[in-house]
Amino acid sequence: MILIPSSLKLFKKHTWEDNYFIFIFFGKISCKLFCIKVEYQHLGDADLSKQYLVAANHRSWFDQISMMGYLPLRTHFLAKAAYFNIPFLKYALKNYEVISVDNKRLSPKTRSNLESYIDRGDSVTYFIEGTRGSGRSLLPFKKGIFRMAAKTGLPVLPTYILGSEDCLSKKNTLLSIKGGDLVVITGKPVYFTSKDLDKQIERFETNYTLAYSSLYDEFEVYKVQEAQQFVFAGSKMF
Repeated sequence: MILIPSSLKLFKKHTWEDNYFIFIFFGKISCKLFCIKVEYQHLGDADLSKQYLVAANHRSWFDQISMMGYLPLRTHFLAKAAYFNIPFLKYALKNYEVISVDNKRLSPKTRSNLESYIDRGDSVTYFIEGTRGSGRSLLPFKKGIFRMAAKTGLPVLPTYILGSEDCLSKKNTLLSIKGGDLVVITGKPVYFTSKDLDKQIERFETNYTLAYSSLYDEFEVYKVQEAQQFVFAGSKMF
């Protein structure tokens, strides 16, 4: 995440997109090393070769890692500004073009970076709870992604991550990582307009919460039954 992109830049100018194969490899090998089995399921009708603003729940650091490795969509992430103060990690974050968020707000500089990534056709992932939550209950949604969607006309891609908390919860340290099953699921894209935006956000939050709760229940049954593959039974949400 640090040395390979930096080394490649010595020979020719490599873009974020050129380097993305490194991030895919990092995501997959990290999950395999910790015995985390990741499945990706697509329940909507989204063409993942297009550009999206991705709206995902957040339970663990493995959310980003699993999405990097297994979500068939190249995307930037937002991260706390404090992570950019950690030696070495900050270089990996810069190579990956992670967007810094300070006190859950974007500075003018980082907002400019985000908008430049969107302008050049990249996708961006927002963890819509703003921080890592726990269990079935979702934290109140942050509205930045919806304002950006209304401003740019880009669709929001609802994404649900299940099982990451069992592998590494917010309460545990990196020394407590456990192997297990993790599922990344994408649903049907949703468009937003500036007219009655608050009502659109409220409707999205309701639908997302209902879908997540259904998925959560089914995933809990799957874990008990120790099935070979998790397959969501279906929902009117998609």
